[in-house]
Amino acid sequence: MEENVIGVSAPAYYIGLDIGTNSVGWAVTDPEYNIIRKNGKSLWGVRLFDEAQPAADRRAHRCQRRRYERRTQRIAWLNDVFAAEIAKVDPAFFERLRESKFLEEDKQGTKPLGKYTLFADKDYCDKDYYREFPTIFHLRKALIENEKPFDVRLVYLAVHHIMKYRGHFLFDEPMDDSKSVEAAVKRIQDALEYINSEELLTVDFDLNELKRVMLDRRMRKTARKAELMKQCKVDKNMSSLCELLALISGCSISLSKLFNDADIPKEEKFSLEDSFEDKEALLVEVLGDRLELILAAKELHDWARLKAICGDENYLSFAMVKLYDKHGADLGLLKEVFRDFGDTKLYREVFHDKGKDSNYAAYVGNIEGQKVCTYDKFSSFLAKKLKECNNIYIKEFTGDLLRHTGEKNIVLFHHFADGCDAPSLSRRLPIHATVFPRLTSYLYIMLRL
Repeated sequence: MEENVIGVSAPAYYIGLDIGTNSVGWAVTDPEYNIIRKNGKSLWGVRLFDEAQPAADRRAHRCQRRRYERRTQRIAWLNDVFAAEIAKVDPAFFERLRESKFLEEDKQGTKPLGKYTLFADKDYCDKDYYREFPTIFHLRKALIENEKPFDVRLVYLAVHHIMKYRGHFLFDEPMDDSKSVEAAVKRIQDALEYINSEELLTVDFDLNELKRVMLDRRMRKTARKAELMKQCKVDKNMSSLCELLALISGCSISLSKLFNDADIPKEEKFSLEDSFEDKEALLVEVLGDRLELILAAKELHDWARLKAICGDENYLSFAMVKLYDKHGADLGLLKEVFRDFGDTKLYREVFHDKGKDSNYAAYVGNIEGQKVCTYDKFSSFLAKKLKECNNIYIKEFTGDLLRHTGEKNIVLFHHFADGCDAPSLSRRLPIHATVFPRLTSYLYIMLRL
């Protein structure tokens, strides 16, 4: 017997705990390890609870929510800037946009809103708009090319697209092939010097070879990584350097391996193909000042990405319109092949069958409730179906088509919904200030918010 804190004698006992990820087991025993009974019950049991979830998931959702909130705020400010001018020509314009998700009979406004979403003038409606501008990039291209005043609603739609997919601001100067790559490589080397990693400091890039590898659209990510390793003379035992080159190539990497830091959770993965804004807050929290290396690698990766899209064009809109036209031409060629040398069943399977997850309908997102299939998946499907066109006269022609698919040149149309991860587009669209003089100053302020 022992005395407790208030001087009353009490028998000695032990408390045993078994603590797990989603339960805690407990037992109370005497010094001989016999379960003690109290009030007719044995003093042992278990408490069950939900297993703890990693904080990374919560952070990801929180970061995404904040990104959406900032986007919503930018659009709200943009609406305020345009409201007075648009009200002069179309007082119900913003009401139609707000109610566009409803059927005509369910729309609510100060006046009947009609069946159209954007334009409901007597001589200009949505049909006329889409006939004149098949995509938003056609509109932006027209604003660049023409000095004549445009309808303020058209200017709003173009600027709204820029504000919604504003890009990032890693580049301080207009993108030039040699200067951009040289500046990105120098930034990477400066970041490596700051981190002071002996292994990472051994990397050395050949600028010409680096540009060649980064702009080769026939290379897959893993092949690009392997080529960069060969050019930089990096072997597989140099894990940090391997991860850095994988990051530049667009592969998913382990942050703990990149920085050789065991304190970074192994499940923390990152790829430059991911939405950077969704990951930015998490990366700042985990990496601190070491985030500079990620930003430097992203600068190089995004230069190659934008260069691949724009080609020789100075404006993104021009390049996207060119891709749109090429998509139409390639699609017409493809349909001609299956129409002339295939059969009706094969034609429908390739272009219209909504039960497939890798045909053209899935590739362009025409199947409701199904994710858009990747280019590689569609290309493999297409190559297989082309071989089913059993006609000796198109053997050579089919080979040409297959070679085009290998180069990602046939039916390649970028849905620029991931524009938020592309370099800032503001420098690539001159503002139509003749329509709305205050727009220029407001736009450059709001884009950075």
